[in-house]
Amino acid sequence: MNAQRLLVLQADDFGSSNAANRGVVRAFTQGCLTQSNLMAPCAWFGEAAKLAKEHGIPVGVHVTLTCEYPEYHFGPLTGAKALTRKGAPTAFPLATNDLPAEADDAVYEEVAAQIERVLAAGIKPTHLDAHMGAFPRWDGAFAKAALRIWERFRIPFLRLPEKAGLPAELAPLNAQGFKMGRGSLAERKPAFRAALRAAPPGVHYAITHAALLTPELQALALRPGFDTDRDEDLALLCDPEAKAWIEEAGFERVGYAQALERFGAA
Repeated sequence: MNAQRLLVLQADDFGSSNAANRGVVRAFTQGCLTQSNLMAPCAWFGEAAKLAKEHGIPVGVHVTLTCEYPEYHFGPLTGAKALTRKGAPTAFPLATNDLPAEADDAVYEEVAAQIERVLAAGIKPTHLDAHMGAFPRWDGAFAKAALRIWERFRIPFLRLPEKAGLPAELAPLNAQGFKMGRGSLAERKPAFRAALRAAPPGVHYAITHAALLTPELQALALRPGFDTDRDEDLALLCDPEAKAWIEEAGFERVGYAQALERFGAA
């Protein structure tokens, strides 16, 4: 690997809400976002898929096996009971740890259905990346399902937990996580610039949740600051100085496919 630096700037939860959809489009067309992740089971998926094609936004599949919202429900496309919340048959479990580790077959069928829905929308996903770290899970659960998905679709993962024990070819980019900072825009900007300057050569990825601060997003807020954090993510991605600092630090902004082509493991 040479001294070149590549930065993949990703926005998760594309399709989860209209606020997220509008935020992703703005961050891509007016800011420095390079890709997003589609949530196939969500109500706003159709709009997100249309927008991705309209604006040429590279997207991956945001493999969704959990629904963190108590009242806003999205659940398995397959209807698998093993993947639904107790007392809420239309919703995934609230937390990743609530998924039964023995549900490998159900997980495989659900992930395949989500990928097929993205493909049916006329989109070729560049990668897979799990919502709330559920696939494969941090403790190695669903690793067999992940391997079967790879063998069937040959879509690489952005990242994998070490405990999954899966072959490196499933996540060949070998990218390094990059933190965008927290707090207000004024607090995030100097932290972001410092992180850019300190980053070693290679491929880096940053996960954001860009969304417009609308009444819809405010209604979905899970905790104080949930909605404003996403609005601040959007603000940083669209800040002219932030974009200039990326170039100043010698980074080239790319999507997953571009990074894999140039820096993927042999």
